Amino acid sequence: MDEIGAKQFDELRDRRSQQAGSDDGLRRTSRTRKVQREYAEYLNEIHSKGLKHELLKLSQIIEVSTESLKTYDYSNIETTEIEKTLDTIHSKWVKYLKVHEDYSQLINNTRDLERLSIQRQSLERKINECNQLAIGQLNKSIRSLQRDSKFENGLHLKDDDKLSVS
Repeated sequence: MDEIGAKQFDELRDRRSQQAGSDDGLRRTSRTRKVQREYAEYLNEIHSKGLKHELLKLSQIIEVSTESLKTYDYSNIETTEIEKTLDTIHSKWVKYLKVHEDYSQLINNTRDLERLSIQRQSLERKINECNQLAIGQLNKSIRSLQRDSKFENGLHLKDDDKLSVS
């Protein structure tokens, strides 16, 4: 957890404990399951805001870095060091955007899987209904064929559908 993230996480935890009325002035320092769950909730909260706030902070950091690079006295520094610094900033920015894109894709894939699971369950129900109807029709046809077969063999049906020998 980076320093900014840890600070925001602690602030969020303090707010939540105050809302729950359980703020005893003590802060947990061990990384227990509760802290891990709270950190996961913190990450979800950040993602639910669309990460706009985090992206804004990163763009401000890049902007400040760019401004400070413009006003810095470069007479003692070789241009390769400046290029390395700019490349490092750029690569971290690209890496962050890639992670965000991967996370968004993971969320979309999860939603797709949930939709497919619901569709699969619906199809299974329809298949079961069709199978039951087909079995019912087959049983009806079998009974009809049995009656026809017995009738042809000299048995006759009476009004109450009981068989009698002629």
